[in-house]
Amino acid sequence: MRLRSALMLSIVTAISAIPLWLAPAQAACKSGSGPDYRGRNLTRVENLPRDLSCANFTGAKLDGVDLSQYRLERAVFKDASLKEVEMGQAQLNYADFRGADLSDADLLQAKLEHADLSGADLTRATVTQAELDDAKLVGATLHDAELGQVDARRADFTRATLTRTDLSQGTLLNAVFTDANLTGADLTQAKLKGAGFTGADLTGASLIQAQDADFTGSKGVDGEEPPVPDEPEPDPEDTGKPVAAEESAVGRKERPTGVLLVIVAAAVLGVVLLTWAGYRRRRSVADRKRQLVAADLVQLGEEIDTLDFDVRFRFGDDEDYRYAVDAYTAARSAMDSGDLAVAAEAVQHARYALERVRFKSS
Repeated sequence: MRLRSALMLSIVTAISAIPLWLAPAQAACKSGSGPDYRGRNLTRVENLPRDLSCANFTGAKLDGVDLSQYRLERAVFKDASLKEVEMGQAQLNYADFRGADLSDADLLQAKLEHADLSGADLTRATVTQAELDDAKLVGATLHDAELGQVDARRADFTRATLTRTDLSQGTLLNAVFTDANLTGADLTQAKLKGAGFTGADLTGASLIQAQDADFTGSKGVDGEEPPVPDEPEPDPEDTGKPVAAEESAVGRKERPTGVLLVIVAAAVLGVVLLTWAGYRRRRSVADRKRQLVAADLVQLGEEIDTLDFDVRFRFGDDEDYRYAVDAYTAARSAMDSGDLAVAAEAVQHARYALERVRFKSS
C-alpha cells in the first residue's frame, strides 16, 4: 500500500512539473461561437473576460477599449468599430476583421496569423512587429500605418492601399501586392524574396537595401522620364533670323533650367519632410512600446507579490517561483538600460514560470 501511494505521489509530482505550454492543446473553437456581443456598445464596459476566443463582435463598438494581451483567437469583428482600440500583444490568430474600422488602432506585437482583414480600415494604425503570416488584407486601407519589422510571410495585400505605409525591415517573403497602391511607402531593408508586385504602384517608395526584390510588372520603379535633348542653337546666318530672334531662343532655352532647379528643391524638401515624419512616427511607436512593457512589468510584480505568501506556505523554496523573481529582476534592469526587447522577453519567461507555479498549486 505504501509502495502504491509513493508511486502515485511520484506520478503526480512528475505531471505537475510538466511546463504548461507542453500540455495537450484544447480543440479549436468555431469562429463566432463564443460570447455574443453583436451590435453592442462596449466602450464603457469594464472587466471583460481575458479569454474571448471565438467571441462574436460583429457590428459592435469598441472604440478606445483596452484589449491588450487578450486571447481573441477566431473572434469575429466583422464591420465593428475599433477606432483607437488597444490590442498590443493580443492573440488574434484566425480573427475576422472584414470591413472593420481599425483606424489609429494599436496592434503592436499582436499575433494575427491567418487573420482576415479584407476591406478593413487601418489608417494610421500601429502594427509594428506584429505577426501577419498568411493574413488576408485584400482591399484593406493602411494609409500612413506603421508596419515596421512586421512578419507577414505569404500575406495577401492585393488591391490594398499602402500609401506612405512604413514596411521597413519587414519580413514579406512570398507576400502578394498585386495592384496595391504603395505610393510613398517605406520598404527600406525589407525582405521581399518571392513577393509579387504585378500592377502595384511604387511611385516615390523608398526601396533602399530592399532584399531579393522583384518588381516585375510594377509601376513607378526606375520609371524616370528620358531626358529631353537640347535644342540646337539657331544660326542667324543660316536661318536669316535677326540677332534679337536668336537671343529670344536662348532665353527660352535657359528657362527650363530654372524650372528644373525648382523641381529638385521641392523634391529635396519633400524627402526631408517625409524623413522627419517617419522619425516622429518611429518615436511614437517606441514610446507606446515602452509604456506597454512598463505596464506589463508592473502587473507582473503585483502577481509575484500575490503569490509570495501562498508559495512559501505550501512549497517553501520553489524553484519556478525563484526563476520568476529572477526574470522579473532582469526585466527591470533591462528597462532601466532601455533594452525593451530583452525586458519583454524576460517578462514572458517570468510569466511562464508563474504559470507552472499556479499549475502545481491548483
